Amino acid sequence: MCMYCLRKSITLILLLFVFETGVGQQAKNVAILLFDGVQIIDYTGPYEVLGYGFDVVTVSSKQGTVITNMGMKVIPDYSIEKCPDPDIIIIPGGYGVNNAVNEPKLIEWIKEKTKSAQVVMSVCNGAFLLEKAGLLDGLEVTTTAGFIDSLQSLVPSAKVVRNKRFIDNGKIITTAGLSSGIDGALHIVSKLLGPGWEPVFARWLEYNWSPDSDYTAASLADCNTSKIMRLFYFELDATPVNYAGDKEKWQCDLKVNYGNNADSLFEKINNAIVEREKWKLENAGETKGISTWSFIGKDKMKWIGRVEVSTTDQTNKYNVSIKINRVS
Repeated sequence: MCMYCLRKSITLILLLFVFETGVGQQAKNVAILLFDGVQIIDYTGPYEVLGYGFDVVTVSSKQGTVITNMGMKVIPDYSIEKCPDPDIIIIPGGYGVNNAVNEPKLIEWIKEKTKSAQVVMSVCNGAFLLEKAGLLDGLEVTTTAGFIDSLQSLVPSAKVVRNKRFIDNGKIITTAGLSSGIDGALHIVSKLLGPGWEPVFARWLEYNWSPDSDYTAASLADCNTSKIMRLFYFELDATPVNYAGDKEKWQCDLKVNYGNNADSLFEKINNAIVEREKWKLENAGETKGISTWSFIGKDKMKWIGRVEVSTTDQTNKYNVSIKINRVS
């Protein structure tokens, strides 16, 4: 049986379940918002989950084709003016959120449809659309790692947390970044169809479902190095060799092509740490090519850092190592 036929058969079975158990007389309607620059997994992950047991459509304020963050072209099912009233609204993230928050018509649609919806879920920085609609005040919420501090500043009455993949406030659910939308969607399955169904859906997806997982990018130690990592990935010709750690420590080793000497590269890295990460320099140059640092981390705890630059046997090629550890 083809996957499409299998999915439709599963959906029919679930609809029968819903009818016989009195949960409702028909499948719940899901509207997934799309906009230019939407993150692909943010909307396709929840679509994949909810498509097994709900009627899912896509909706956009834009006429015609939507172009995702990586160039996928999608034709939404409905405009926001013609979309049937949804029981469930999914609001994904992506760089396109920066423009979407400035669309009054879209924000008003979110506000109005939330009033009658049973569940509204954001994925990643889609939370900023909920914020713009005034729906996060006083709630415990989350978003993708790089935007947690920004969201907290915008909604001081909310509690923005770093260590949860999704948070259910009743009607409003927020999730962390990217694949966390799958977790949030599985939670919606449990919430609306019953807890016995979420592990079934997860198994169909071959997804290692752990509803109590506290694995989030925002809780890992490397959140404290994200700005300096951009220097290597986007401004220097660097290749990661090792990138590993946990919530209390992290180490990144890189090979860097740099058209100058090691001292110049060492100085460039140290200057970037001061300017971008605001770490405090404790020692630089006492041991050639090594600097040590202290800083207050994203978890409000004290951390120490160490940077080492060394030469290789190849001209203009250097080894760089950055290590950070939480102070116990």
